[in-house]
Amino acid sequence: MKNKIIMLISMMSIAAFIVSCSDDSDGGGTKPEDKEDVEYFDGSVESYVYNEYDLDTNNVKISSTVHQDSLAFKQETQINSKAASEYSMFTNVDGSYVNDSTVYFSGETNKMYAHLTVLQSMFGNIEAEGFSLETFFDQIGRWFLIADNKAVSWVLYDGGVTFNLPQLGETDGDVVITMRNSGTESIIINDESIITDKFTMTMNIKSQITEPAEFSLDIDVSGAFWVAPNIGIVKSNVNSFKLPLINLWVEGTESVLVNYTKSVEEQ
Repeated sequence: MKNKIIMLISMMSIAAFIVSCSDDSDGGGTKPEDKEDVEYFDGSVESYVYNEYDLDTNNVKISSTVHQDSLAFKQETQINSKAASEYSMFTNVDGSYVNDSTVYFSGETNKMYAHLTVLQSMFGNIEAEGFSLETFFDQIGRWFLIADNKAVSWVLYDGGVTFNLPQLGETDGDVVITMRNSGTESIIINDESIITDKFTMTMNIKSQITEPAEFSLDIDVSGAFWVAPNIGIVKSNVNSFKLPLINLWVEGTESVLVNYTKSVEEQ
């Protein structure tokens, strides 16, 4: 009997130890505040080449939409009160690159910012029958914190916007955009495995429709940025979603880095 009691106590102690270790590990990841400092973006990359494509309603790549976007470093500059690196964006159209736009990035220790121009390019493809996510970002800011090594989560925006809904026209609503540090992920670029930090984005859109009938609009749009130290954005996406009011699916978009070059000093 004594031996059974001792064995029972031992088993309970082991179980308690396992549970305690599980709780302390917080899912097996390192707490953001305990991570080593990183420089996500330092302006050392002279060019990026991305494969970009649409995502169907199951968030699967639509092969017929694949094309390449190229970013070429132009200069260090100042825009909207922040020091930034300016890149010219070229889009491959029918086998040749066409100068499409200009985008800006900025970095601080443990943080990376994308300018409105980056979000306009990323969300410009998210459109259906007059409904466009790009118009949301046009109203809410100029610089967006897309990566924070030391934060668990943060609110990118919380406020009102005006947007167009198919068949209903201009509509007022509220938008909350939340970012979350979602761990690490390995991505292969040129046969090289690069460890990225993944930052997920959730965009909740609410509006109370009164005409032609009362209706509560509540949409969740999800996406993510995969960011690598000293490189910047390696991958980004916005998943497809449905407009419940008219049962309309809006296709998503994804962009994956396939090549990049650094300045001679950095190589």
